Amino acid sequence: MRNIKSYRQPMQRFLIILILLPGSLFLASGQYFVGLPKDSVMVHVRKEMRFFLPDNSGKNDMYRYLKFVDKINEETLYCFLSEKDICTSTRLISDYSNLQKRLEWLGKNCKKQNDSTWYYIRDGRKYQTVLRKEEWFFVLITKSSED
Repeated sequence: MRNIKSYRQPMQRFLIILILLPGSLFLASGQYFVGLPKDSVMVHVRKEMRFFLPDNSGKNDMYRYLKFVDKINEETLYCFLSEKDICTSTRLISDYSNLQKRLEWLGKNCKKQNDSTWYYIRDGRKYQTVLRKEEWFFVLITKSSED
């Protein structure tokens, strides 16, 4: 028979995850990373998207990008980089179980253009986020609308 102490530690971890999890979905969706240098993207992901961890498992010689994976919410964030290591666009690929929370975040932090496009203005530049629904997942693509 297990004593009560042996149950305490896993239960505490579980409670911490339950408390932090909903907040992590609202903090960022990768939208505000466009235009930032690679190092700043890394800092912001660590700070604002706590459950996202760098993933260097794949290599693509055609594109320069940073990849982050959140195994708790089943999401992957790609931050595409220019030759000068500036983030030019992001793609957040997510399970449909996260769609409502992501839409709420967009509604609070961006202006809605239509059913699948939102935008925001930062430093005088307009950026847009487009929702693309696939069969098993959805994608939020953010880039400068001047591109």
